[in-house]
Amino acid sequence: MKKPNILDSPIFLEIMKNPEIILGTRSLCRFAGFLLGYCEASCPEDAAEVKYFHHQFTNWLSITHSVPEVLGWEKIIQAVNRDDRDSFDAYWVLIDEFINNKPQN
Repeated sequence: MKKPNILDSPIFLEIMKNPEIILGTRSLCRFAGFLLGYCEASCPEDAAEVKYFHHQFTNWLSITHSVPEVLGWEKIIQAVNRDDRDSFDAYWVLIDEFINNKPQN
């Protein structure tokens, strides 16, 4: 399965640029909740791809940060950042790094 690039999606680009408009605040927790709901309700046919993407992202994060994969991408990012706001900003940097450095499947 080819790794989708959520950075190509207009809604995710808007959240990245102006998270307060959609999430109310710059928050990784709120974004993770939004992402889950968005995938399940708005684009169920793409949900499997996005879940697969985040599974691969979680695996990469666990190796990169030497933490258990079982924590999940949200908790791994929170564990290595000061707070939820910094974690939100770090998510986009890490996603970009992951997409640009990981071979396509």
